[in-house]
This record gives sequence, structure tokens and C-alpha cells, in this order.
Amino acid sequence: MKTKNISQKNEVLQKIFSQKYIFLILGIILSAITFLTFSQMFQNELTNWDDDIYIEKLPFKKVSTENVVEMFAGKDKFYNGNYHPLTMLSYSVNFQQTGIKPFSYHLTNLLLHVFTTLLVFWFVYLLVKSIEISFIASLFFGINTLHVESVVWLSERKDVLYSFFFVLSLIFYLKYIDTKKFTLYIIAFFLFLLSLFSKGQAVSLSLSLIVIDYFRERKLFSLRIILEKIPFFILSLIFGLIAVVAQGGGLGDIVETKIYQRIIFALYSFSQYLVKLTFPFSLSVINPYPDVTKILPFNYWFLSIISIFIIIITFFAIRKKFSTLVFGILFYFVNIIFLLQLIPVGDSIYSDRYSYIPSIAWCFLIGILYKFLITKFEKLKNLVRIAFFLYAIMFISLTIDRISVWKNSLTLWNDVIAKEPTALTAYDARGSLKNSQNDLLGALKDYEFLIFYNSEFAELYKKREIPTKNYAKLLSRRPLLEKALGNVGVIKGKQGNLKDAIYHFNVAIQQNPESVLGFSNRGMANFQLGNYEEAIKDFNMAISLSYLSIEAYYNRGLIFARQNKFVEAESDFSQVISLSPYFAEAYRSRGLVRMKLNRKKEGCEDLQNAYQLGIRDAMKDILTFCK
Repeated sequence: MKTKNISQKNEVLQKIFSQKYIFLILGIILSAITFLTFSQMFQNELTNWDDDIYIEKLPFKKVSTENVVEMFAGKDKFYNGNYHPLTMLSYSVNFQQTGIKPFSYHLTNLLLHVFTTLLVFWFVYLLVKSIEISFIASLFFGINTLHVESVVWLSERKDVLYSFFFVLSLIFYLKYIDTKKFTLYIIAFFLFLLSLFSKGQAVSLSLSLIVIDYFRERKLFSLRIILEKIPFFILSLIFGLIAVVAQGGGLGDIVETKIYQRIIFALYSFSQYLVKLTFPFSLSVINPYPDVTKILPFNYWFLSIISIFIIIITFFAIRKKFSTLVFGILFYFVNIIFLLQLIPVGDSIYSDRYSYIPSIAWCFLIGILYKFLITKFEKLKNLVRIAFFLYAIMFISLTIDRISVWKNSLTLWNDVIAKEPTALTAYDARGSLKNSQNDLLGALKDYEFLIFYNSEFAELYKKREIPTKNYAKLLSRRPLLEKALGNVGVIKGKQGNLKDAIYHFNVAIQQNPESVLGFSNRGMANFQLGNYEEAIKDFNMAISLSYLSIEAYYNRGLIFARQNKFVEAESDFSQVISLSPYFAEAYRSRGLVRMKLNRKKEGCEDLQNAYQLGIRDAMKDILTFCK
């Protein structure tokens, strides 16, 4: 009897070690496939789609106690309309390592994606206790083409970071259910908090826990289950409110739509994500809304009907207790519901990056389908395996191809415009890129597309007429038009056509009377024309609208210096330096003004600073004035 017990224990131990070995091997395979599929991203550059904001202009360039406190609770805690201090901390770590060189940022994003893929493997295994299902689900999560935007776009670090903590929190919650150890519950809650500190989208985790409870056949309305969820829902509510505050109490540019159109958009997006997850073709980083003044296209109605059909199937599956199917659909639903544009915001009706966590449900169902097919059709199981293998190869191929689209800003925006010719943001971004590369004609072409796209204004523009107040009110709803007019004005100024530049700035200002940039740019054009008094009025207006108008202060200071108003000039240059301590030209200009004010010592200090900051001509001034 004793020998038999020892034999049984040995068998159990053998099984455990064998399973751990399988997990290890499959984990290595998953990591290798995912890493190699995305490895082409290391050849990519920064893009001008927020990478400049999060990397080049990062306010926290080193990790320090002071900066960490600032990220979580300082005046810059709401950065670029978001509260994601943990994400900002990760950028600081990268910046401290490699500056703005993209390698460490790419590596961090990819490693987070690989680790999350492994966590999906673990999560699905805890749900269904099937290695096959877990491997298939996590494989398709790792190589999914829709995840390129979340992984390769460096500014979307928040997606892969919050998802890592999100899935890990779900795993510890499942462990808590299985063991009833309260410590695991606390860890799950803490990981949820870290996920929220990475991206506000993590609020959906609270609802995901209820879906897991349903799948595990827990009593959803028991007092214990309800009490378990309260802390999670309180956090979700707090961070939901923080997200609203971070966005300035609003939701950005809201698309004017009728109620029925909003419902259609939500239903359409619900199915479109599933379509794109299954067949990831013709992807674009911007997917514009249809013309809401016309009848919506057929595909919007068709996919809306598909969404309604899925909802009906879900109710049927609940009644029939098809818990696996219900879990997949509900997990997808609770994690996509807040992203379905019931209040249409921004310029894209759906975005690939929003599918990152919801796609776990799709991957889960793909794994279930694989297991069902090889079990139900045992004689054809090899054929099924070949089909899934080819399907995976298709994803890998499409993902590699999609990564190449993100090679640089030009390839990215060319791809968008080729697929979505009405994606106005793409023209604006590509125009800005070409302008920065001194391709003025190319930039003008993109900006003028934005201007002529507004047909109400096109005829007036051709004649260089100023719009009436009624037109101006209509055009004020087109923020990209104001920007395009301002940018064309800047280009006209570079080309020496200053009067035409002023026309563009006049229209931009009429469209937005509080345009700081408009007044500052028009002031610069008047300055170049020698209209000093008009220029000063414009700079004064820019400064009154924003005390951070560095260029307005600097250019007004230059005018004061030309008018021999050296005290006023020094004051403006000092203001520039206080706002931007590395503005080298401001040090040189203030140094020269101080020489005029017979303050040689201070002037020489400024000229030395200018030289150290890269103004080589400052050495001539030093040799002249500071011997």
C-alpha cells in the first residue's frame, strides 16, 4: 500500500514537472515568434504623430524624486490631455538611457508586448486549463496585425504598459478565486492601480472581473462578490473623473451627429473591430467619419445589423448556458464599450490601438474554435492544424508589412492618404513634415488641400477675400483650416510674399480671434515689412492671450532694440529666458542690449552663455565687447 502511494505521488510529480517543461518550451516559442515578428520595428524612426511631444519635448528628462512627484501630483501631471504618470516615468527612464534615439523606446514597447503575450497565455490557461487553447490564443495575440499601432507607435507606450498590469491583475484575481487567499486579492487590486496609472482605459477591468465571475459560476449577487468589486469600481470612478479633468472637462472635438447616427457608429465600430481582427487588411491609423449630412454608406448599416445579431446570440447563449461563448463576447463587450464613439470625438471612428485588450476575447474564441474543430472532426485534425498554421503565417506576413508603414512620418502619412483620401489630419501632419524638411511646395500642396476641402470658403480664398462673419462662424468649426491658413502664411513669409502671408494670418485670426499663433505670426510678417507699430500690437495681443508666447516676447524685444528702447528690449529678452532657459539667441540679444545700457559685465555673461549654447557668432561679439 505504501509503495502504491509513493508510485502515485511520483506520477503526480512527473506530470507537474512535465507540464512546467511544456509551459517553458511554449513560452520560449511564443516569445521568439512575437519578438521576431515585430523585430523590424527597430529600423523605424520617430514620427511626428505625438512622438515629438512624448520624447523630444519630454518635460521629465531624468528620473528623480522631484520629477516623479511632478508626474503623479505636480502641475504637469495632466500631460497632453492624459493622466498616465507611470507611462511618463517609463519615458524618463528611456530618455535617461538613450536620449531621443528610438532604440530603447522600441525595445521597451516590444518587451512589454512579449510579456503581455505570455501573460495572456497564462490567463487563458487559468480559465480553461487547456495548453492547446492557451497557446493558440496567445499566439494570435502576439502576432496580431491590429497590435502594430499599440506596439510600434512609441507614443502609444501607455497601451502596452497598462495592458501588462491589466492582464497580470486578472491573473491574480483568478488565483484569488481559486485559493481564497486575500493577499492575492490585494495584489490584484494594486496591479489594477498600476494599470490605471498607465492609461485611463484600464477602468474596464472592474467589469472584466464580473465577466470572470460569471465564467467561474460564482454567485454574482452574493454579498461577498459585491463587496469584492466595490474597491475596484471606486477606483474606476475616480480615474474616470480624473480623465475628464485631464482633458479640460471636455472631450475634444465632438463630431456633430444625430442620435441615430451615434448608435449606428457604435454598432458599426463594435463589428468593425472584429472584422479587422479576423481579416486585418487595409488598416489605417485614421479612419474618418462618413459625411453625416448624407445617407450613411451601406457597410455601416450592414455591420450594425451584424452587431445586433451578435447581441441576440449572446442572450441565446446565456439562456443555453454556453458559458465559453458568453465569456468571449462579454469580455470583448465590456472592454470595447467605452471606445465605441457613442459621443463621436476626434477624427477617427475607430482606431487599431483600442482593440489591444478587447482582442484577448477574440483570441480566446479562436483558441476555443481550434480545440472544437480538432475534437469534432478528428479525422481532419491535421487539415485543421495546417489551416491554422497558414492563418498564423498570414498574420505574421501582414504584421511585418504593417510595421514597415511606420518606418517614418512620410511613409505613415502617405499610407493614410492612399487609403483614406479624406483623412484631413494626415494632410496636416504631412504638410508639417514637408515644411520642416523645407519642401515648401509639397507642404503648400497639403495645406491647400485642407483649405480647398472647405468648399464654402474655396471661392473666397481664390480671390483672396476676407470671409464675412457668417462664413467665419461656419469655418470656426474646422480647426484644421485655421492651422492650414496659418501654416500657408508662414510658408508665404519664407518665400518673401509677406502681404499674402498677412492675408492668411488675417483669415486665421478672424476664424479664431484668440489664436495666439495667428497674432504672433502676423506680428512677425509686419515686423519683416517694417510695420513696427502694427507688429507690436500683434505681439501685445499674443502675449495678452498667453503669457507663454515666447516668440512674441522675443520678436517684440527685437523691435524695441531697433527703436533704441533698450530697457523694454532687455525686459522682453529676460522674460524669454525665464520661460525658456536654453533659448540661445535670447542670451545674445540681451547681451548686446546690456552693452548699450553700459552693463558690460552682465552683457558679457549673456554672450558667453549664448556661445556655450551653440551661437558661434557670439564669439565675435565677445572679442569685440569683452576684451
